[in-house]
Amino acid sequence: MIIKEDLYKEIIQALPVLCVDLLIKNSDGKYLLHLRDNEPLKNEWWVPGGRVYKEEKIQSAASRKCKEELGLVITNWKIVGIYEDTYDKNSFNTPTIFHGVSIVLTAPKDVDENQIILDEQSSKWAYRKKLPQRFLSNFIKLK
Repeated sequence: MIIKEDLYKEIIQALPVLCVDLLIKNSDGKYLLHLRDNEPLKNEWWVPGGRVYKEEKIQSAASRKCKEELGLVITNWKIVGIYEDTYDKNSFNTPTIFHGVSIVLTAPKDVDENQIILDEQSSKWAYRKKLPQRFLSNFIKLK
């Protein structure tokens, strides 16, 4: 479901946006991050993820975003926490603060790195030992 640009501009002016953020680790315990090519967080290494659509289950949104952004099929996600943040920039470069609330999920298995195919939202991917500090500062882990 694609949200029309004018409607999405109205939504981000009025409401927080519900998203999923995906924590994918390799066998060395490093996190899969991608270099973002769009706002918010343009030119920063970040976890894959994005918006949840109306009537879409969280697990389904995680699988969809993983397929869209990384070309990977993963279906057995586990919810591990919440990430909430506000950003001075948004994807439209309008003077609206973007407020995102993400359900954070993890994949319980390694992925085949040879199958990673990035979409147009990022230009590189890498495994990193640590998650971005901004992510860690705004992440609430479930007990």
